[in-house]
Amino acid sequence: TLLTYEVVPNLKASVRVGGRMQDGKSERYFSKKFGRGNRENGVGTKYHYQILGWNNQNMLTYSNKFGKHRLTALAAFTQNHTDKENEYMYSTDFELETLGFEALQYGLETRPTITTKQTSVLKSYLSRINYGFNNKYNLTLSLRADGTSKFIKNKWGYFPAAAFSWNVDRENFLKNSNTVSNLKLRLSYGQTGNQGIPTYRPYAELDFSGYVLNDLAVTGVSTAQIENPDLVWEFTDQYDAGIDLGLFDDRVKISVDGYYKRTEDLLLLQPVPMSSGFSSRLTNIGNVENKGLELTLNTINVDNENFQWSTNLTLSSNRNKVLSLGGVTEQLFGDQFTSNQQTGIMKVGESLGVWSGYETDGVFSYEDFQSDIDGNPIYQNGYPVLKEDSEYLAGNLRRTSTLPAFYGDLKYKDQNGDGVIDNEDKVIIARTQPKFFGGFFNEFSIGRFDLGLFLTFKYDFDVINGNPYSLNRLGPNNNRFGTLNDAWTPENTNTNEVRADYTDQAFNSTYVEDGSYIRLQSVNFSYNLPTELASKIGMQSCKLYSNIDNLAIWTKYSGYDPEVSVSSGQKSVTSANLDYGAYPRTTNISMGVKLGF
Repeated sequence: TLLTYEVVPNLKASVRVGGRMQDGKSERYFSKKFGRGNRENGVGTKYHYQILGWNNQNMLTYSNKFGKHRLTALAAFTQNHTDKENEYMYSTDFELETLGFEALQYGLETRPTITTKQTSVLKSYLSRINYGFNNKYNLTLSLRADGTSKFIKNKWGYFPAAAFSWNVDRENFLKNSNTVSNLKLRLSYGQTGNQGIPTYRPYAELDFSGYVLNDLAVTGVSTAQIENPDLVWEFTDQYDAGIDLGLFDDRVKISVDGYYKRTEDLLLLQPVPMSSGFSSRLTNIGNVENKGLELTLNTINVDNENFQWSTNLTLSSNRNKVLSLGGVTEQLFGDQFTSNQQTGIMKVGESLGVWSGYETDGVFSYEDFQSDIDGNPIYQNGYPVLKEDSEYLAGNLRRTSTLPAFYGDLKYKDQNGDGVIDNEDKVIIARTQPKFFGGFFNEFSIGRFDLGLFLTFKYDFDVINGNPYSLNRLGPNNNRFGTLNDAWTPENTNTNEVRADYTDQAFNSTYVEDGSYIRLQSVNFSYNLPTELASKIGMQSCKLYSNIDNLAIWTKYSGYDPEVSVSSGQKSVTSANLDYGAYPRTTNISMGVKLGF
């Protein structure tokens, strides 16, 4: 709801009030025949949430012109209030499965129902001044103050911004140009803040905890997370410079933007010693920079009565780097698929989204081991003896004992040459930031038919394919990928697939793949009925249209989709681009009719 009132000439007051209500639930039942349900003799869960929120915006706007001068000033106060309630029920050990999650009381073991309520409030003050002179020079200055309920002490953040633009094409020396139809230069600076953390994460929350008292298992209350009352806003300073160029009556339009961003006081979960009783603590740690270039090209290729064709190309490149980590040079993080091995790494001087692990180079075969003068393998304690100059060793990180290399083992690179594969041999084996990315859109109009084709692409970035990590394990309950048909055997030595009974599961470069792709993101097709025909059926216009999203993808990635990931929250940075049972993007087909009366 928006109410506007003109207080005096050129000064308007407005009040906007809005609300939001969202209600949802999730019900699941895992049969005791297999998987998760098999382990607990059936599992049923119910989750219900409700979100109620309201927002209010109060604004004063002054706008006036004085000859060649144009001035607009704005002052505003906004507030957002959100309440979220959650209910979660969990039952196991079902003798009767017929009703599943519709009858959780049939589970012989029922966990306590969990209910939570979260309230968050955000208040903001904003002021902005826009000044223009002679429709050539434009200046914008603004300052906002944001206050959040999420932080304990430092609730307020203050964020200035400024921008300047020059319409060069309106200068006398370009006003009558037959080539340059538009030329604009832009400069800007702005600071933004981030308070995107769970509502009560800075507080020392309490939760139920089991312990032993007088030889009896009892339940009490303990601290569930470490308090941090000193958290502050994460803030980003961004500098931009750009140029907009239009040529030949804007048949060709080019925009180029360069930017530099520096983010400080990153809000991250920092691992802490296990002796503290906790695994991590939310803190402000580290600074990161981003710099990049963005190019947009729009062209009208053909424009006549019966055929029109236009093209839009966007091309972007971004490079980021960790500048500091609060006094340490690197910080390791666990992932969600390797039993919490320390695979994520933030390292000063490196980009975000890199993975640390062991570099491998195929599998050991006969040529990697010593042989006698007759060509027969030399064995010691039942194992073949590696050549003395070998820079590769067997990985022993997931075995119950240290064993020498054997045929069909992965070849781990001994990075420091000490003859042992251990944590000192871990290196960065994956970088998830693409070299460049963009989109390519073509629109064609032939008579009354319109066709649009939109391609997106990313080049030179890594994806972690975690699916073989679980699916290729030994065991009666695991499926296996068809690649194991090419496993190393004495008869099949020209392969990079490990032998079928290989058990080492350390995170290594075999799980890293190039994710570069070209995707046919959308195809839209439409037909406009002739006006005469539309009027006969009582309409001014009638348009038939259809659209297909995610129609095809071209990539060398062996999984379903290189652009999906199961990582979210902080792990989207520390464990980026992880395909571990991630659901691929769906192909969507829609059709419709647009009528005008």
